[in-house]
Amino acid sequence: MTSLQRVDLRRAKCNDGSFGAFWFASGRGDRTVWHIHLQGGRGNQHEESCFSSRHSQKLMSSNHWPMRIQKGGLFSAGTPGLDEAAHAFIGYCSSDSWLGNSSQLWRGRAFYFQGSEILVETVETLLNFGMKHAKLVLFSGCSAGGRGLLYNLDGLCHLVRQSVSRSARCLGLADSAWWLDSVTTAKGLVWQSWLRHVAAKGGDAWGSSYLSQPLWRCRQAQQVRRAAGPTDHAKRAGLAQLSPNISRFDSCLFGPFLAEHLQTPVLAAVSLNDWFQFDHLAKSYHSIFLTSGPDGGPASRQDLEVIAALRSGFRETLAQWVDAAEDASRTVFASGCFGHCITEDAQYFNIRLREGPGQGMSLNDTTAAFLSGAMNSKAFIEQCHCSTLSCSDGCAPRKLWKVMLKGLAEYVLLPLLLLCVLRRLCCSRRSVEPLLGAPGSVS
Repeated sequence: MTSLQRVDLRRAKCNDGSFGAFWFASGRGDRTVWHIHLQGGRGNQHEESCFSSRHSQKLMSSNHWPMRIQKGGLFSAGTPGLDEAAHAFIGYCSSDSWLGNSSQLWRGRAFYFQGSEILVETVETLLNFGMKHAKLVLFSGCSAGGRGLLYNLDGLCHLVRQSVSRSARCLGLADSAWWLDSVTTAKGLVWQSWLRHVAAKGGDAWGSSYLSQPLWRCRQAQQVRRAAGPTDHAKRAGLAQLSPNISRFDSCLFGPFLAEHLQTPVLAAVSLNDWFQFDHLAKSYHSIFLTSGPDGGPASRQDLEVIAALRSGFRETLAQWVDAAEDASRTVFASGCFGHCITEDAQYFNIRLREGPGQGMSLNDTTAAFLSGAMNSKAFIEQCHCSTLSCSDGCAPRKLWKVMLKGLAEYVLLPLLLLCVLRRLCCSRRSVEPLLGAPGSVS
């Protein structure tokens, strides 16, 4: 574990108007290696989500952030190439997938979406801390942080290269950032992701900045393709009955569309059974005992069909992306775990692939090879087709019994308890009524 000290920004703001912040550990030695990590979290894409109690205030404000934090995984001393690195962990409080450069006035209250501004000011601050002498700069991120990395990586590296040596290398590691807009089951049914809704509404609220260069290139290419004819997803038939049917959205916010426009070397880390993406695919028909999160997951036959389609979608699109590389700029580590984000904890070291080209490798091993620059573009994708959702070694165990107990309590025991209380009240009322009507009962 590495201890990091909070550093407050002075310009860029969080959702609520408080200033952004990051945590910093100065590293050891001559500090020629720098690692900058973007925190993940959910987003606010419209007025209702900003006022919703379901969205954590910790993701909208820096007011109650601690002065020190402890981080593992990539931040640990056991990572070859990052042993003596200076580390920065940027707090996520803009709710905009690190894209925003705007503000909105809703119900008389100002909301700031300045994710890209937080990134710019953090990089400028780190350059003053000594990053201008770096020989290697690694940007990483998990979930929304990973997507923010993909959207802004080329712009961030351009910003860094203006102040560092020309020979310095700038790389990216995106964890759980490969969004899929839809999947197709073995029966030919297409399930659209509710993340399309985020992509449809978010752009209007967040705005964008000069940092998100791959996004701009993708959007320009998509306009050309739309003018030439319908896109692949528009041609699909057989939409599943409970799929949301969201046809208009910004496809460039999704990995397979965006990644081909990245120019900076990237390592993409993926959990093939990603519970966050499964939750957004299965949102319309959750089984009675299904909850979101790492302890939830597929509980019915239809659930399993959808998550099998998710695995296939990951394998196909990631392999295509690596195969299309003309240089050593694209690397994939895809485990067969039911998970989401592994760069910040022990799973970074513990999860290992069972089969395929990367047999026996962990994300730590893959990162070390990626940082060394000695590895050509490679797709280390778990090939093991086991009967569970934890097909790689070292996967965190699913505690489905917790889900079952929670489901029983929520859908069975709680209604029975309410029914008993109501029945008790009704019986008590009936026993009191004869007494009230008896002679002499009123003084």
